[in-house]
Amino acid sequence: MSALEVCEILPEDYSRWDDVVRASLEGTVFHLSDWVTTVGGLTHRKTTILGVYQQGGNLLGGCALYVRPSWMIPSATTDAPLTPFGGICILPSESMKGKKQLLYRHSIIGALRDHLATRFDAIHLTNSPGLVDIRPFIWDGWKSSVLFTNYLMLSDAIVDTTSRTVRNALKQAAKNGITVEKRVDSTLYYDLFRKTFQRQNLAPPVSEEFLDGMIAMIDTRQIGEMWHAKTPSGETAASTIVLRDNRHAHAWSAASNPELRETEAHTYLFQEICKDLHSRGFKGFNLQTGNTPQLSAFYASYHPVLTPYYQVAATTLRSRAAYAAKSTVDTLIRR
Repeated sequence: MSALEVCEILPEDYSRWDDVVRASLEGTVFHLSDWVTTVGGLTHRKTTILGVYQQGGNLLGGCALYVRPSWMIPSATTDAPLTPFGGICILPSESMKGKKQLLYRHSIIGALRDHLATRFDAIHLTNSPGLVDIRPFIWDGWKSSVLFTNYLMLSDAIVDTTSRTVRNALKQAAKNGITVEKRVDSTLYYDLFRKTFQRQNLAPPVSEEFLDGMIAMIDTRQIGEMWHAKTPSGETAASTIVLRDNRHAHAWSAASNPELRETEAHTYLFQEICKDLHSRGFKGFNLQTGNTPQLSAFYASYHPVLTPYYQVAATTLRSRAAYAAKSTVDTLIRR
């Protein structure tokens, strides 16, 4: 394979990156340039999308990052609010098989890995479930860890294949006259979002400004939709925002009115969303619940497939020394 070059993709070429994302096995809605730049703008973070180019200018892959520039410890990460994963995307090469395919993918990952190591003192990548082979990082001494998500096969979410608990909840929702609708209302959604966390004595993890900005982008770019479950009196009992890309739908964010939980509106809403996605040809639904015990237990009734995804991280000696010094100073201040 000819020599590879890693450099920043210019904004005017972001459409080329988005084409790679849509074609790759790793690509999700969270890798798209609109997603990355909107999150970066709303969180006041610098963003960069690095591309791996073959001789002749062919874009073979890359990685979108949120960057913290610093003359002391420049760092980069894929982690951001309400962004479960990102990381590396690789353009498929159907002409290569076996060993050539392995070397093709490893060379692209290796080029990115080496570039990141020379540019940043601290790097943390949470890759999507599509990136199974992280060995080029491990072999080079990077630390790795595993997280989980739950993928629901939508054909398994139909009522006659789910548990008795789910069927009883759906009967209760029908008895309570719950109905659903699709409608974008960010003010209503944030109110439910705030109440959901308030019930747990927690502050919302993101601001209303952030959620409004993301909802506006999702609606404008038509990469998702907002669903509501309502009572006969018109009260919104539960709401969910679902994202979609070429391969899967993603349960991005959900909220409910604590005072109306006994209506089972949230169960009915989930069921209607699954039916709708299935009717539109989606096969998998990423529930984003694999790392939360309570949510994992709730969705276990639907028999989802537990799916791992991998984090890799590297820090230089200089960054470790700087963090140690900061920790010492913080300890002295507290005393």
